[in-house]
Amino acid sequence: MVWNEVDSAQVRREPICVIGAGPAGLITAQVLLRNGFENVHMLCKDSSVGGVWAKGRIYPTMRINKCIAYHRKLLVHELTPHGSVHGESRSSALPMARPIDASSTGGRLRGSDISNYMDEFHNRFFVKEGKSIVRFNTEVTRIQRGPGSKGWSLTIKDTRNPEKTDILRFPRIVLCTGGCSVPKFAKGLDPDDARAAGYTGPVVHSAEAWPRQAELLAAARKSTESNEGPSGAGGGKSAQDCSALLAAQNVPVTVIYNKLELFLASPSPAPKFLRQGRLLSVLSPYVNLRTRMQRFLHSTWLGGKIVRIAFNHITAETYSTYSIPKNSPLRHARSLLWDIRTGDEGGRSDESFAAKVMSGKITAIAPTHVAQFTNTGVLLDDNGQRIDASAVVSATGYVNSWEGILDDETCLDIGLTHQVDPKDLKKYANYWNYPSLQNPPKPEYEVPTGPFVAPGLYQGMVPAKGIGRRDIAVNGATFNASSGYTYEVNAHWIPAYFLGEKMKLPKTPEDATEAVTKHLAWVMRRYPTCAVWNNPSYAAYIPYLSSPIAMDELMEDMYLPSMRSGGNWLTWLLKPISSDELVTLSEERRKKRGETFGGLS
Repeated sequence: MVWNEVDSAQVRREPICVIGAGPAGLITAQVLLRNGFENVHMLCKDSSVGGVWAKGRIYPTMRINKCIAYHRKLLVHELTPHGSVHGESRSSALPMARPIDASSTGGRLRGSDISNYMDEFHNRFFVKEGKSIVRFNTEVTRIQRGPGSKGWSLTIKDTRNPEKTDILRFPRIVLCTGGCSVPKFAKGLDPDDARAAGYTGPVVHSAEAWPRQAELLAAARKSTESNEGPSGAGGGKSAQDCSALLAAQNVPVTVIYNKLELFLASPSPAPKFLRQGRLLSVLSPYVNLRTRMQRFLHSTWLGGKIVRIAFNHITAETYSTYSIPKNSPLRHARSLLWDIRTGDEGGRSDESFAAKVMSGKITAIAPTHVAQFTNTGVLLDDNGQRIDASAVVSATGYVNSWEGILDDETCLDIGLTHQVDPKDLKKYANYWNYPSLQNPPKPEYEVPTGPFVAPGLYQGMVPAKGIGRRDIAVNGATFNASSGYTYEVNAHWIPAYFLGEKMKLPKTPEDATEAVTKHLAWVMRRYPTCAVWNNPSYAAYIPYLSSPIAMDELMEDMYLPSMRSGGNWLTWLLKPISSDELVTLSEERRKKRGETFGGLS
């Protein structure tokens, strides 16, 4: 394929639409403006920016965590992978205020910290003369190719007046809808199923847990007064927070799960150079062994032993911090090495979920699943035990946020997804025989035996099959452990791609598709217990703990310096990574293009 020349001046003049005003959407729009795009539009279905961190979705005790729960049972789904520590969740364009309790928590952020930051970011960069470029209360209900298969047609509706619809057209769009905006109840566990079983208590998805908390609390207190039984919650990170909050108010809570998201904790917060340095990303096996240290850790017997010892030690320290016995249900947790469902608690807290379980204020039942509703609660599927519950917080995950606005055929046609033949994955069967990845656990999902649909995004951002079109991109589909840094690097890669800058890109759509297939093979090898790649709007690309290394690769794609945290051969692993390293990316790219712009903020 011969890459077409791009008229960068025309690209900047033409309107471009960012769909979604969460963390990824905000930084994408800001970088587009910074790069001289003159007609940037943003669509937001809420009345304020923030996405899952919008004002109406957070609760006072929410602490940010880097984890995800995706279960077919009574569990609460964490909102999104997000930097949990001060400095990990911001853009280089705007400092973030340090939490008032940073000294005791290690800088761990509250939901309100993120929400306030998003509001400030919006007011700083998107409001000119009292008018915002964000079109609020506007939901995209359908995305189609434009007339003549050029550009895009967006069908929208006013969320305050659903009958009011319109069609907008743009030459280019960036999807920033994430994967945690469309709640999903598992089959047999939705409110209608509860009513059919005669259950009359509240049945709430985790996405509604805070807006309906007063209802949950009232039901719990009523059941306590009448001795009808405990309140049923769930087992994801949000469930842990919710149940701990109820327990703090002397409400009995039962948490039911198969495996708990591992919560990392230590007697006191780890120092910044450990929490925000590159050490954990290098210890974590990665698809490309780029450095001498990585090659030692993952391609030698001794290195593999060190990796296992390190991950086991981190897990053991968590259990030791809360004096968790070996027979405790809290030990039925996901593996830090083999899974991506992990949270960062920071220092020990008496108000935490683990502390409440250990003190007996929360009852944890594991390992098990919820089979169905009864007239008084739920039924467990392993032994038929009935659990009475005043309310049920169900967390069967979130569906792909593209469902409803893009049908399956359109996703395949555009290249957001693609058909994968398992035979194409087998060629990579012996690619990553790392000693650090020996003896993996068995897959916890059914491995497809025939062709199946998987993410089709090259680098998690552009459709591989249409990589030459340069008219659509995605930000927010990279599953990572440092969102601020990741979203900002992606936000620079996208306009570089649109503007036709010199980049390291596949020569053909076939080459791009092969790279996507190889990444899927790696993910299935690396994380055998997790099929989060089933949600392409959320996890089309999964570097997770190794996201700093993946971002180095993206900067090298743009012919920009990587490993910006610095340090020498001895100290580079411990140098904290910061979004401040990215503050000059726009200027560096302009200089590379031989362009200058004035007056851009």
